[in-house]
Amino acid sequence: NGIDFDHTTYSEQEIRSMVTDMLDWVKYKSADLQTNGVAGGYNYSDIVYESSDQRYVIDIAGMGASDNGTYYINFAEGEFPAIGDGKMRIRIKEGQNVVLNIPDSDAKFYQYFVETVDNNGKVIRSQTTQAYDEEDNICQNVIFNCYNATTASTERATAGMFLVPYANFKTNSVAAGWLMANVIDYIGGQEWHFVHHDMPTYTEYAIKAKKTVNGKVPNTSEKGKFTFRLYQINADRTEELVDEKTNETGGLINFDAFGKVFQ
Repeated sequence: NGIDFDHTTYSEQEIRSMVTDMLDWVKYKSADLQTNGVAGGYNYSDIVYESSDQRYVIDIAGMGASDNGTYYINFAEGEFPAIGDGKMRIRIKEGQNVVLNIPDSDAKFYQYFVETVDNNGKVIRSQTTQAYDEEDNICQNVIFNCYNATTASTERATAGMFLVPYANFKTNSVAAGWLMANVIDYIGGQEWHFVHHDMPTYTEYAIKAKKTVNGKVPNTSEKGKFTFRLYQINADRTEELVDEKTNETGGLINFDAFGKVFQ
């Protein structure tokens, strides 16, 4: 008279509430990063320089900074949009994080370059954002904090952590990393890649259920009396038998001969 699956479900309202709570936390952190930048950051106009290949360089590694820590670059309104596509180069050391505090109401993200250097200033890794899995370090170390943006979009292949908690976001190009936006209102057929060296790993898992007879747990004499089959639905909508079990004492059914799950 039925099987009770051991699982947790959430209503649409509960899921919406959880997402709202997460976004509220991002709004708080975005404001916190902006405050930290005012208290102990660098003004973009004071530290930027133009390289021989006509790119605007933010050289954290060359500022005498330590190997670790988070560094804040504060843009004035209009400065970040003026950089344009493929014109920004960030130089950092391993273990350094860079927060770009951007005050504009509209934020557009383009392709840029990241050079990772050693303590002697030697380049050990040079990258152009293409939203590839090799950009794992960029996705963790480069943070775009757009605390005033009400509209935002990716315009060329890019990567990083994008905090736009008040913005309607459009994905006009492929990108990689994390995105926290108020609304994602346009995908545009583009891909968003989550690349992270701490990606969850596979582990075995089981589905557990419980057989009842007339609403009650089967008695001992009914152990093994009932047979249960678990099927998977293939892409062509055909069914494939995955596991077959009989009920154990107490009506328990344990499908454990299939599947893996991320953890």
